Amino acid sequence: KGPIGPATAEYISDGIGQAEDLKADVVVIELNTPGGLLTSTRALIESITTSAVPVVTYVAPSGARATSAGTFIMYASHFAAMAPGTHIGAATPVALGGASSQKDADGQPSAMEKKVLSDSTAYIRSLAQLRGRNAEWAEQAVINANSLSASEALRLGVINFLSPTLDDLLEQLNGKTIQMPNQMMTLSIKPNSIQVIEPTWRQQLLSTITHPSIALVLLVAGLVGIYVEFSQPGLIVPGVFGVIALLLAGYALHILPINYIGLGLLILGMVLWCVEVILGGFGVLAIAGTISFVLGGVMLFDQTALGYAIPLGTLLGIAASGAIVCLLIARMAWASHRRPAVMSGSGVVGHVGVVEMRNDVAWVKVSGEWWHVESESRLSEGDHVKVIAINDLILTVEVTKKNN
Repeated sequence: KGPIGPATAEYISDGIGQAEDLKADVVVIELNTPGGLLTSTRALIESITTSAVPVVTYVAPSGARATSAGTFIMYASHFAAMAPGTHIGAATPVALGGASSQKDADGQPSAMEKKVLSDSTAYIRSLAQLRGRNAEWAEQAVINANSLSASEALRLGVINFLSPTLDDLLEQLNGKTIQMPNQMMTLSIKPNSIQVIEPTWRQQLLSTITHPSIALVLLVAGLVGIYVEFSQPGLIVPGVFGVIALLLAGYALHILPINYIGLGLLILGMVLWCVEVILGGFGVLAIAGTISFVLGGVMLFDQTALGYAIPLGTLLGIAASGAIVCLLIARMAWASHRRPAVMSGSGVVGHVGVVEMRNDVAWVKVSGEWWHVESESRLSEGDHVKVIAINDLILTVEVTKKNN
């Protein structure tokens, strides 16, 4: 379920490998995806086409979809099935990097767009011919983004079965023959012999951190941690946390197809927040940073192409939190600047120092500052004294060790 990424491709590949080791009769992939990364989709399809065990892709439950990359996966499978109320198609490749399409000066598709479209069309046609399914409609799904309901897909020969449940699908599969690489195989599925293969913790972790919302949170947390460490050196924990979060965010953004203009706007927004905190712009910079952050988040991923998108609520929540924190800190800083300066020496009471005589006046260096001192006893050069009180800018001290 969800967009096809590296974790999904690895999960399917491992699952097929386990099925081969167990000499399973069939592997069923339950699919519900809006699309995914091209590299991950091709890797997943390669695992299916080279499998020694028949692979069935089943779009379920009702309301699920197999669009974009999901259509290619359906065509690559030995058998394809859909539950009622599902749909398939809209497999046109969409340009990444922020542009929905690439046009030349005359408004016609560019050479690169034609190349990508031609490659995708040939790829899905070859998969359709490999499995003996409707190649003509497959091409239209890529060229014109056509879509079909489950019943229409069955009628046009795009899928093999219409199955409301997994048990019904297995019953329909029983006794079917399929040409495998080395032999013709007849499926003989034993009842009550289903084994569910769960993703490993590593695959779950990769799937989590490559989710757009999580990637954004990691990026923000990492930059905040680094900023706190630089503004308050020696805390260690924020710096370490920030570096780890930035590394994970970097991995996710490296894997995901991102719009670099969107990423730049995100970072610019956070920089403006930091400048607001440091300089205090009466909220102007915080507002500008919030606008930049939200625009960057909206542009960062192409939802139409791959289903990768950051929910607007998540974006607005992070942006509002950042702006509010900046405004509060800036307001406190501004208020502190307006407050009259107050000098307090209570912090030096109890400190010790050594008397230094200057023109018959006793001075002691306490807490890095020189203070005029007085005492009930006579003070001499080199006397060790302890501060017992302060009156205006004069310290009252007592001698703890007389200089002989």
